[in-house]
Amino acid sequence: MANNFGKDAMYWYRAYCSLGRNSIVATTIKNEDKLPQHISADEKHTKWYDERVYLATTVSNGCILGSSLSKDATKEGLQEAYGEFIVQARLLKPAYNPETVNTDGWKATKNAWSNICSDIILVLCTIFTQS
Repeated sequence: MANNFGKDAMYWYRAYCSLGRNSIVATTIKNEDKLPQHISADEKHTKWYDERVYLATTVSNGCILGSSLSKDATKEGLQEAYGEFIVQARLLKPAYNPETVNTDGWKATKNAWSNICSDIILVLCTIFTQS
């Protein structure tokens, strides 16, 4: 039954083995010179199998570059989740270090990025309201 849709068993085996191996960064950016120097990062809480988790997302230039789940919103958990983006980016360009990251000021997020890239400049979002 593996010979479906004009493909043989080995095709489907390779497809099965490759699930989840794609790099968001390398799929989106083909040229290392196009890696952004200024990124934004934020995490949102959500549910995964009825468990509360945090989706850490890294973006730049209108494009999602990284997205990984963390079981908690601690510095360690977010560092591991955001670190996935850096790992993938450094597969494309080993010396990659973004210059700035724009965050909402959450302490764990700031500490995670400071540990991931020691020279990164933290830019905090500011909300202006008219009174």
